[in-house]
Amino acid sequence: MGEVLGKEEEAQKLLSDFNEKITAAKKLLEEKEITSKTFSLMEGGNGSVWVFGDKWGRGGDLLYSHLGLKAPDIIQEEIIGKDQYRDVSMEVIGDYAGDYIIYSGELGDLEGNPVWESLPAVKSGNVIYIDYALFFNIDIFSTDVQLNYIMNQFAER
Repeated sequence: MGEVLGKEEEAQKLLSDFNEKITAAKKLLEEKEITSKTFSLMEGGNGSVWVFGDKWGRGGDLLYSHLGLKAPDIIQEEIIGKDQYRDVSMEVIGDYAGDYIIYSGELGDLEGNPVWESLPAVKSGNVIYIDYALFFNIDIFSTDVQLNYIMNQFAER
């Protein structure tokens, strides 16, 4: 876009600044020993839970592509680089749940659900609730705001 608009220098600076923030974020995550953990992106409630990959919003591009965080194997094998999302039942949700769950939407009927409550990420308080609208897009401006939000959540833990 910078080339098309004749703003190559501004675009290069924007990318450079963003990459510096990503590098600093990775360092903080390493210091907090978070990089060895797995992450799931979920949304739903009221009868369904969706699991997302790396290119369908909900922070997937930021977490998996830019920060290099890992998804549980089943998400890596079945969703990332493929369909990008899947509706999962409560019977198998544990297979898709990482050490951390990034969750958008209302909990709805998940609140108090014994299967949901038994997930290790839920039991240990490792669910980060996000605003669907904030985490929908994957452009550089949206991703920068998402990075700030996620890193603030980790800084508080």
